[in-house]
Amino acid sequence: PIRMDEAIDDQGAMIRLVGSGDPGVLSGLDAERSNRCRLAHHKAVQRFFDEGIGRSMVQWCVASAATIGWAESIFDDFKGEEARLELWRQLLKIVRADREDCLQAWDDHSASLARRSAALNELQLDRIVFSGPGTDLTVGLSSRARFEGGSIVSQRGKKFIPNLPTEEVFTTPDWRKTQGHVRVTRPFLVNGTLVKDLHMTFRDGVLVDFEASSGQEALRSYVDSDEGARRLGEVALVGIDSPVYQSGHVFHEILLDENAACHIAVGNAYKTCLDDGVNLSKEQLDDIGCNSSSAHTDMMISDEKVDVLGVSTQGTEVELLHGGAWVLDR
Repeated sequence: PIRMDEAIDDQGAMIRLVGSGDPGVLSGLDAERSNRCRLAHHKAVQRFFDEGIGRSMVQWCVASAATIGWAESIFDDFKGEEARLELWRQLLKIVRADREDCLQAWDDHSASLARRSAALNELQLDRIVFSGPGTDLTVGLSSRARFEGGSIVSQRGKKFIPNLPTEEVFTTPDWRKTQGHVRVTRPFLVNGTLVKDLHMTFRDGVLVDFEASSGQEALRSYVDSDEGARRLGEVALVGIDSPVYQSGHVFHEILLDENAACHIAVGNAYKTCLDDGVNLSKEQLDDIGCNSSSAHTDMMISDEKVDVLGVSTQGTEVELLHGGAWVLDR
């Protein structure tokens, strides 16, 4: 935490590598204890996430590094060092590092995400509707909501890519306007426990019911952390042309899996996705439905069977994705 504070005070930056050596090490632990551990960690690093990331005071980049334990949890046909090398091959392809023109490819990709964000912002969307098997979900937006994607410019004026990979365009919802039910299309980890086959119901902005084939109690402890943990803090759009989706793998690492599909996140919202959001007071943020919480977990909600519709403030309907694929770009 001291070093993380120094990144803010001394105009530093952060590079973080993810990739567990033992992905299942926390599986089966008491859900309440695991969540108390997470809350203690959140408190220790809260300033960095509130100011450094939440207000873009620092530049940061999160990327993946292959380990044998992680690789063996993904691949059935590879073991040991062979599994780790296969995971490296997959990771390098996903982040475009296997190409001779990788730097130009990233410039082009970032520009494409910026154009997509601009196109979404021009629509002046009031809400986004997800529909498909087990899904009929409406996510409302405030008039200040702005889509972002690709590179970010920090408060210091420095341009950076926060996540490798990144395939999403995302924004901050008005949590009060979330309505409906949704099927989560990929498993995800909560405090080290895998949550599978999750279905959720939102009413008047609050997660009121959910059911999962595994990890249900871990998720219950998580969403009971505080009032905001049952509300939405993010909605993101990702097409099935994503190299993560195209890999055919579930990586059990949210940095990768969130970039495979459209997703929502319960918990804390991004002020940077609101017009002048970093300068708004807590009261002003509350007034526009910007959620606040100690939690933030992404849940993937699309595949090739899910359609996404945008509805403007004027009531105009615009198809954004059909069968999981982008229509807006055509």
